[in-house]
Amino acid sequence: MKSFLVIFFLIFSTSAFSNESPFDLGVVQLAEIGVEREDLLFLGRASGRCGSMNKIIYAISSRDAPNQDFSSLRAQSEDLTTAHLFINMKKSTDRGATKEELELIRSRAIAELEGYERIYIQWITDNFNKQGEYWGSSDSFQKEVADCRVIHKAIKLLGWGL
Repeated sequence: MKSFLVIFFLIFSTSAFSNESPFDLGVVQLAEIGVEREDLLFLGRASGRCGSMNKIIYAISSRDAPNQDFSSLRAQSEDLTTAHLFINMKKSTDRGATKEELELIRSRAIAELEGYERIYIQWITDNFNKQGEYWGSSDSFQKEVADCRVIHKAIKLLGWGL
């Protein structure tokens, strides 16, 4: 499975990560690290970031264009968020976490998602203040969107948490 994921990310991911992003690593880079280290938590983090980003894009898009259908964006956000939580819980269960510990781990995973949301809101707010729109003029944000589609495809193919 390791070689499958490496090939998948190489085929479908976009070019190098931009330094305009508030993140040091792109979501595909996070996933690739997870594959190299055989640690799913990195893919879980990538999924969480993507789920949070899609949630913000969905909220703004729905607000600004209420007559358009953005349900696929919402579904992707839910899939990715579910995968984030699933991977965190699975990894913790595999490590022998108790029921009480799992509740705490789930709370921390949700807090992690909320933190990602704040970062993405700040990123698009900064872009709006500089460029007059939220994400269309940001090459690095567009790359993040494209790479999150790759992460979503990988999660769907693997069926993790979905």
